[in-house]
Amino acid sequence: GRYLSREISLCRTAHRNTNCRRYTVAITREVSESLADGLTMDHVHDSDNLVSVGHAKNQKKNYVNTLRSILPTVSLPPLQNHPDCVFVEDTAVTIGKVAVINRIGHTSRQGEVDDMKVTFQQFGLDITDMRHISSDATCDGGDVMYPGGDYLFVGQSNRTNERGIQVLRDTFETKLGIQVIDVPNVTDDALHLKSVVTHLDTNTILAPTGPLGDDILKAMKASDRGFEYIVRLPDLPSCNVVSVNGHILAPATQCQETRDILKKETTLRNLQLHYVDMSEFAKIDGALTCCSILLDI
Repeated sequence: GRYLSREISLCRTAHRNTNCRRYTVAITREVSESLADGLTMDHVHDSDNLVSVGHAKNQKKNYVNTLRSILPTVSLPPLQNHPDCVFVEDTAVTIGKVAVINRIGHTSRQGEVDDMKVTFQQFGLDITDMRHISSDATCDGGDVMYPGGDYLFVGQSNRTNERGIQVLRDTFETKLGIQVIDVPNVTDDALHLKSVVTHLDTNTILAPTGPLGDDILKAMKASDRGFEYIVRLPDLPSCNVVSVNGHILAPATQCQETRDILKKETTLRNLQLHYVDMSEFAKIDGALTCCSILLDI
């Protein structure tokens, strides 16, 4: 409405950091009462580590409040029949006003996307619906990383297939001239590409130390595609951060080495670092980027 339009206008006139993508609004969704039934990679819920929906709601509230301190943030109501609906990132891929509505890789989640499509229509986005292009294309937004610039990285996974990647290629290369890079799956131990690698800014990506990080960076050909800096972290979950308007939302890790590295690297880049506890969501393979869609419209 009028208030959101005013807030977006104010956001556009704020100070600029040319190495960071600038966003005008974030979209999130409230936690479903059935969250504890969400999908996990091992398909088994650990009875000693069950999700507390109450704690998850409190953590999500803090996440949303942190985003709202940075940019206007819309919080959609929960879809009670969809335990994983809080993970809105998987429903779509957006750059500017161009959006692709995904067919989420797991069939139990495919009913989440229609409501997001309506939201995008209200924002006036140029929408391509993957479901109307290919009968078997699948993509989770968690497999897609766009730091800005010429390349959109898309990881092959159990949730994102070659047909889904082709729909993204046909859309973003044709409409925006952005090259879609198909990143081969290098591990079955991580759900999505962004479970392993994200970006601090347009020139800097985060990846884990060790062979997994080596493999993903090699598969991306990161050093050949505009990344001047690669920051390696010993704590894998901390490699999933939200970079938004000169701010970094990072998991509330207990790894002091990781904290020291993040403090150093964000300070060097004049980025504001916020630690956000989303540990309840991690119990069902959720991460920080999963819980929002950032629009630059």
